[in-house]
Amino acid sequence: MNNGQTDSAKNDTYIGQGFFQRITNHFEHLQMNWVIKPNLFNHTTVAYDRWHMSGNQLAGGVGWNQKLGLGLPDAPVFTELVFLN
Repeated sequence: MNNGQTDSAKNDTYIGQGFFQRITNHFEHLQMNWVIKPNLFNHTTVAYDRWHMSGNQLAGGVGWNQKLGLGLPDAPVFTELVFLN
């Protein structure tokens, strides 16, 4: 069996809707309060959030249409979409 994460095109023994997904995030938050007078204060929040989501099918790129003899192209039919003015 092949590794679906690193070599999904050779993973032709996998049957199902498998999907490998990797989610990473980085975040920083800073909150500051400043009491200016007993009846006046300032509250400030500075934040940074970064999310990255990537993934791939565990058996993507095998060429299932040709492997199963369906006679359909494995490549997408529409490879480019152009909007004209």
